Amino acid sequence: MKLHPVSRLKKSRENSRLSLGVRLGLSVLLVLVLLTFTAWPVHAFKDEPWSKDYKSWTNEDVQKILYESPWVKMVEMGAPWLKGPTHFLTPLPMDCNGRPDMTKDRTPASWAMGNTESIVIFQVTWQSARTIRAAKLRQSSLCGKEESERGEEMLEDQPEQYIIIVNSPDMTPFDGMDEDALLKNTSLQSKKMQKKIGPESVSIQRYGKTVRSLTFKFPRKTDTGEPLTSPDDKEIEFVAQSGKFNMKAKFQPPKMVGKNGLDL
Repeated sequence: MKLHPVSRLKKSRENSRLSLGVRLGLSVLLVLVLLTFTAWPVHAFKDEPWSKDYKSWTNEDVQKILYESPWVKMVEMGAPWLKGPTHFLTPLPMDCNGRPDMTKDRTPASWAMGNTESIVIFQVTWQSARTIRAAKLRQSSLCGKEESERGEEMLEDQPEQYIIIVNSPDMTPFDGMDEDALLKNTSLQSKKMQKKIGPESVSIQRYGKTVRSLTFKFPRKTDTGEPLTSPDDKEIEFVAQSGKFNMKAKFQPPKMVGKNGLDL
């Protein structure tokens, strides 16, 4: 049946109203989705222990900060130097008597994917962060060790350098390296600013001839006086190399936010 001009105009108006309603509905839905994703990290952050005063932290909070927070990366590396049966070695939280918490032992991600080689986990900690230093101070307090006022004062003093500590139950790849070799083969790089710097110093903690941990100190500024990082830096990469062994730990500054803001 033919539509008269008036009928066609009426139908056109109805379609326009329908189209406008759909567009408005989609716009409201999009706003709700954006608000949900924008608000989520804030609520998630408020639930984390590092958003609260450190004196309220429980032992569980302390262990989460020292082993599972944005300031700590557990780097999984293949360990061909371990012969015989397949091994899995990883740092574990200790109780106040120095006993490891075996309930925290986990299966390597690569094993779940069918890999059968031995695995060693290297714990890379951004030690200069106030959150990490506060967790260690709180740990001492919870274990009944004397919490001196000097400890409080030191907590408020920001280290002049970025400090990164590497430790593992097996540090074999670094056993043959001296300070000079470590200084030449270790770096910290800001991905956004494309700036790469080497450490100013390194301290090797040994048990006999075996390396137990490494402490690197990096300048906060480049040779030209520019800050290594910018407020909108999304990633900072730590690299330590020993021959074919190349360990990388990627930190995300937007997540490294403590009670008082960005904490490096």
